[in-house]
Amino acid sequence: MNNQRGFANIIILIFVVIVLAGIGSYFALNHQVPPPPPITTPTPKTLPPVPTATPPEASMATPTTKPITSKNLNSNFFRNDTTAQNILLGNSFSLKNAINQDGTISTNSFATKFLNGLRQVGYTGISSLLPVTESSPLAWLHKFQRINNLPKSDNIGSAELLKLDNLVSVRESMDTQLATSLPLSNIVSGFSTEPLTTHVAMLLTITLQSLPSSLAKWNSNNISDYIKTQGPGGDAGGIQYTARGICFLNYFPSLDSQCNSTNTTIVPGLMKDDPSLVYNILHEYAHYLDSKVYTSAGSESSKGVIDTQGFTAISFDTSANCNPSSPWRFFKLKNQGNERSEFVTDYAIGWTVTGDESCKSSVEDFAESFAMYVMQGNTFRKLAETKPVITQKYTWLKNNAFAGKEYFNGNANNIPAVNQALTAPYMPLLPTFIDYLTINKDFVWDYLTGQ
Repeated sequence: MNNQRGFANIIILIFVVIVLAGIGSYFALNHQVPPPPPITTPTPKTLPPVPTATPPEASMATPTTKPITSKNLNSNFFRNDTTAQNILLGNSFSLKNAINQDGTISTNSFATKFLNGLRQVGYTGISSLLPVTESSPLAWLHKFQRINNLPKSDNIGSAELLKLDNLVSVRESMDTQLATSLPLSNIVSGFSTEPLTTHVAMLLTITLQSLPSSLAKWNSNNISDYIKTQGPGGDAGGIQYTARGICFLNYFPSLDSQCNSTNTTIVPGLMKDDPSLVYNILHEYAHYLDSKVYTSAGSESSKGVIDTQGFTAISFDTSANCNPSSPWRFFKLKNQGNERSEFVTDYAIGWTVTGDESCKSSVEDFAESFAMYVMQGNTFRKLAETKPVITQKYTWLKNNAFAGKEYFNGNANNIPAVNQALTAPYMPLLPTFIDYLTINKDFVWDYLTGQ
């Protein structure tokens, strides 16, 4: 009985399920659920381009890497320069476009600043004995790129700037240390595009301190007297005392004769590089030491402390002055026509104002040989190996001026290239001092070694 009742319940349950399924199918067929609304993406707003100021001296370039800020500049020379900062942001600077049609550049331009950065770390132009293939500014830039394994370009980019900035920063630290001992402090600065005064103070310091102490009394009176007496004798006005202070006219092109800064244009090829300035200082200081030019000024001075009579007599007939009205001791050459075997540079032969090419200003031979002895001892000795008269001059300087001290600088291996260049038409009899260095197109001067 119970089994029959359970079976009937199952039958009733099945029937209910079937009825409910039918009702669900009816509603599914007659009542469609509307599809969900489409998902839409909001249209982004178009932002206006950010205006970018184009620096007057820079050509725009799209930065390909994360922008570099001025914090990456280490040197005082470049750190606050707006063009330098723009270069680091990706805006390369066209050095070629900064050169005027007449080959000059403005003293207040970034072109001048970059070249002065190169000048401070020992870069020079190439020898005047070599053919000119490009403008001087581009030659300096391409030399820098070549030596530092950078692609050749007429533009100054972040790679060039960062490399040079690092070199200048290191140089600034050494400049400050070396310049502190100079007993003079009133050197006048030029434009911000030109080297700091500590740099020229350093050059004056290392030049005079390279000499025996007897030749460079280290006090303000002696150094000031040298500048007042013989400093102006250098080319381009040399070094002068003015109302504003000590003025390196031959190193700061922006300074006028009164030592005031003026915006002007300069011929980059005539910018005095560091080794040339040092050589100029030595040459003029040699005149200051020459007792045949100046009389002695006391124990605290080095003026007139070297009697050069014996040196002058090596190449000149000192028995009679052929231009007595001049203080520069004009004598006739002993062996006219033999100049290449007796003199170290073309200027050492002297100059004439009488029209007689055998009557020369003999004092230049001592000054040029003195400077050559200090800055290119290796070259001087190499020249002396095959030239007896130059041997005499080297020996005289060693014994009578430098108390046995010798200098081991300069590249004697450049002599064959200099001699070869002198065989070309319209060349001088002999090279200048700088030609012995810059005949090598990749020469960079290191003032710590003198090389």
